[in-house]
Amino acid sequence: MERFFFTSLVSYVTNVNYPYVDINATVAEAGKQMSLKNYSACVVIGYGRPMGIITDKDLRKKVVAKSLDYSTPVSDIMSAPVYTVEDDATCFEAIVKMISLGVNHLVVTSNDAVFGVIDSESLMNLQTSSPLSFAKEIEMQNSVDKLAELSGKIISISSTMYRDGLRAENITKIISELNDRVLRRIIDLGIEKYGKPPVNFCWIAMGSEGRKEQTFKTDQDNGIIYEDLDDSKDKKEVSEYFSQLAIFVNDSLVKCGFPPCPGNYMAKNPEWCQPLSKWKKYFDKFFSTPTNEAVLKGQIIFDFRGVYGERMLASELRSYVNSIKNKSLFINFMARGFVNYGSPLNFFGSFITEKDENEDDLFDIKKRVLAPLVGILRLFAIEEGLRSVSTMERVNDLIKIRHKVVLEYHREIEQAFNFLLDLRMKNQIIQYVSGKEVNNLIKITNLSSIENRNLKLACQLLEKLQDTLKRRYGL
Repeated sequence: MERFFFTSLVSYVTNVNYPYVDINATVAEAGKQMSLKNYSACVVIGYGRPMGIITDKDLRKKVVAKSLDYSTPVSDIMSAPVYTVEDDATCFEAIVKMISLGVNHLVVTSNDAVFGVIDSESLMNLQTSSPLSFAKEIEMQNSVDKLAELSGKIISISSTMYRDGLRAENITKIISELNDRVLRRIIDLGIEKYGKPPVNFCWIAMGSEGRKEQTFKTDQDNGIIYEDLDDSKDKKEVSEYFSQLAIFVNDSLVKCGFPPCPGNYMAKNPEWCQPLSKWKKYFDKFFSTPTNEAVLKGQIIFDFRGVYGERMLASELRSYVNSIKNKSLFINFMARGFVNYGSPLNFFGSFITEKDENEDDLFDIKKRVLAPLVGILRLFAIEEGLRSVSTMERVNDLIKIRHKVVLEYHREIEQAFNFLLDLRMKNQIIQYVSGKEVNNLIKITNLSSIENRNLKLACQLLEKLQDTLKRRYGL
């Protein structure tokens, strides 16, 4: 049943006999349709397309609890816009979307026409250990200790999904969404403790967390962007509030199994808890005076995305970064770093490894090949001013704008990236199940002949991209 869940189409569990009303209908009419068809949601149709949706929760909270007149138009209480999924999408894709959006219903469309409605309960019934039910559990926790207990189960869920045939690329999306849920609940608890924020802010995730490419619990990389302050705000008071909140959140994440960042790229570090104008100055400095430290910092925080709060602050920062013109020195400096990084293969075409205490050859899959591959694609994204953050989204966007290098190698890049993620996750699951430290070190002798060949192809692709950088940037 688990394997079927991941591959079956949403049309399999879609309610095609769904309740619906016209945009001009009343709340009473919507409730009557839901009762007649015994379903928890009603689609509101207008101009031949879905305009909104009304759920049992809407009726309870917006109508009954407020003693609203039943003749109220449905347009006054419906949730809009409508979130949709195509009928040929998989149940897995629907789950990711529901978790990401925090909704329990999706309108299923077929060629832009309404096909039916799918709900979280139907999806959970398909799967015995649903990530959806786990996400709902996270929302119910009222203490960091309980969140920490629950968070520890994410690895187990990931292991189950991998065992049941789901690709690592998709598992990382689920892991990221669940981790985001844990983070947002911790921030809620922090706000309950310290009070309402004095100004709007956005909590941002950076690095692999920002790209939604976490396998298991990686180091924290995060920050806070808050509104620029006018004279009516006490700057010290605002700074102290966000400092307290950041310390609470970062320390709580450690309790939940997310190690602190060795480089201190965390919101509790005052450097990464600043108003928007300060963040803009950081990028100005990175691009205008590229040093080794600037390039390192720039690469980590460039992969940022808003996770909580006023996400327009993160969006405005992204727009500003893309508008900066003098990036050529920074890009050239980055390219030089990836060229000087060296090959993951030695002169004889064998993997460059390190020995463990048993004299086994260990290959660092992240350091040697995955990180530089991701980094080169980040370089192209910076150069082209792309807004996308995840690696494969960047590849797709670079293809759309006819980027010469990515057009030439995109199939190899996609195959190599997905293979590296799969191999890394498989290795970490084996380490986790065996009670060993979870890391990125692959024992070469444990590789099958096909894995050995594919890993070598990924390394050779990196070499080709490094050679391309030499020619492209005159290195």
